[in-house]
Amino acid sequence: MIFSALAVIAIILYIIIGLIFGIIVTIEGHWPNYSNKFKTVVGFIIFGPLFWVISAIIAILSKVASWLSKE
Repeated sequence: MIFSALAVIAIILYIIIGLIFGIIVTIEGHWPNYSNKFKTVVGFIIFGPLFWVISAIIAILSKVASWLSKE
């Protein structure tokens, strides 16, 4: 239960961080060679899946830990 709760919190945090990073990159224009729309899309393409993968790994690890604790 504790691990599942942590996984959910982690997923929410990753989504929030991804959104904030995408907005910051768009506003600040860290990649001045590209248009704002392109930067936003690239930000979500790169960081969205990255955070989902990390959160999925955390969720899998929490499941494994819960199975091990039961046995």
